[in-house]
Amino acid sequence: MTIARAVSLYGVVQISNLFSNKVNGRWQHILFWGGLRGALSIALVLSLPLDIPARVELIAMTFGAVTFSLLVQGLTVSPLLRLLGIKESEAA
Repeated sequence: MTIARAVSLYGVVQISNLFSNKVNGRWQHILFWGGLRGALSIALVLSLPLDIPARVELIAMTFGAVTFSLLVQGLTVSPLLRLLGIKESEAA
């Protein structure tokens, strides 16, 4: 999931940069890592008909992806912003 997002985002940005304002490389990294998934994914998978084969597995995979996205990616966006020099370190 994360690799597919990276390939699609960086590819689309390169094409977009040919025709409009350029997106800085640091911002591309934030767009990639900050692409949190959540409520919409869960709502869509729960709306699948009950007779869909492997429905339970699809629900489990979706909840796993959302959990990873929120816990790992969500909690590391702020340090990534500081690392890339986009956000100043907060004063103690």
